[in-house]
Amino acid sequence: MKPRTFSIFVLCAMLLGRVCLAHNQTSQTTAAVQFTLLREYAIVIPVTVNGRNRCEFLLDTGASTTILSQEFARKLRLRPLDRLELVTPTGSQLVVRSHLDQLTVGSKTATQLEVLWSDLQEVRTLKREICGVLGQNFLAQFNYLLDYQTRQLIFEDDEELAHTLCGQPVPLIWHEGRPLISAVQVGKKEAVRLVLDSGTPMLWLFEPKPAVNTTSQPWLVAASDAGRKLIQSDRLPSLRLGGLRFTNVPVIRTAATSFRQEDGLLPTNLFQAVYFNHRQGVVIFNPQAIR
Repeated sequence: MKPRTFSIFVLCAMLLGRVCLAHNQTSQTTAAVQFTLLREYAIVIPVTVNGRNRCEFLLDTGASTTILSQEFARKLRLRPLDRLELVTPTGSQLVVRSHLDQLTVGSKTATQLEVLWSDLQEVRTLKREICGVLGQNFLAQFNYLLDYQTRQLIFEDDEELAHTLCGQPVPLIWHEGRPLISAVQVGKKEAVRLVLDSGTPMLWLFEPKPAVNTTSQPWLVAASDAGRKLIQSDRLPSLRLGGLRFTNVPVIRTAATSFRQEDGLLPTNLFQAVYFNHRQGVVIFNPQAIR
């Protein structure tokens, strides 16, 4: 049987040389943005670049930095600053780094935003018109609700969502520009730190010596712009996140690498909605409306 291919877009920019990031300024108005959900996990949203270029980006909470397709970056006539190594679970590649004057989602705007260039070959298998990947250097500037049921990205200005939603807040742990949370595998003594990642369809665990799955679970090909990797799926008996518990969760187990501080990737599409409060440094899974 031919292995099934799926794309992963979690990205970690590793510095090659000294880089100084510009300060980002943000707008102050609330916005709700309708998004398209592809393959039941990939969030594609409309954005405006430099005030006039309207296009579509993939929203990736697992990406530390925003990325543009090389074609789009050249169209914008961006000036290359230097090169970085872009690392994913399937490989790495050298990419160009630039600054973007302005990026807007709904009525939220960031200026002087760091962007990387990539061919986005795997991303564009989702939809050919995608011009970029919206990463945490934009998203982490705002509080927002990612609602999979209504397919909306809802921003807040002054804790108005926090005052209308309830649920157990889970602390965010930031590492290399990406949000991690602590989760517990039932029966294990130590908690695992997982990247909240809207760019992957399945739970990943990075383990020193992942066990070989001898069951009939299928082999998969994980693909990103940095490479491809043959992997095997498995089932996790139980996982507890805050006040929620999942059982029999599909999981990918791969060997841990020395540079990774996280223990895995947690897909946000496991939840009906996720509320990110970056001012308080917490996230709420499946928040409920206060009545």
